[in-house]
Amino acid sequence: MNSSLQHSTGIFSRAIGHVIMTTFVMMHKSSRSYIHPKGGQANPNNDTKLVVHSDLHNNMFFQFDIVESVWGYIRHVTSGKIVHPKGGELFPGNGTKLVLHSDRHSGALFALDHANNYIVHKGGEIRSPERRTTRS
Repeated sequence: MNSSLQHSTGIFSRAIGHVIMTTFVMMHKSSRSYIHPKGGQANPNNDTKLVVHSDLHNNMFFQFDIVESVWGYIRHVTSGKIVHPKGGELFPGNGTKLVLHSDRHSGALFALDHANNYIVHKGGEIRSPERRTTRS
């Protein structure tokens, strides 16, 4: 299943020539559930999977840190870790899971497509995080 991720409550403002983004949550568009670190921890370990879950809590907020042009890191607010395709590849294969990790490199760059409500990986398509039905 090829699902898109939707960002919500992202607000852009201009200040001194820089784009600053507030914190936001990411919504799995087809299920209308939210993207969380598996287990919901404030400071999850490196390679913690991102999962889709319906709960709302303080440890599910992200911020977009622009690095180059439209590309930047999606940073988990409470841990400072960023969203990566598992393994950190620039061109991950189909079905590659999304995880949180402390490393910052080109394989972890994303863009926010506000016109279509998509989050785009710099190297290409990534499938949705795994679906969670119970809280862990």
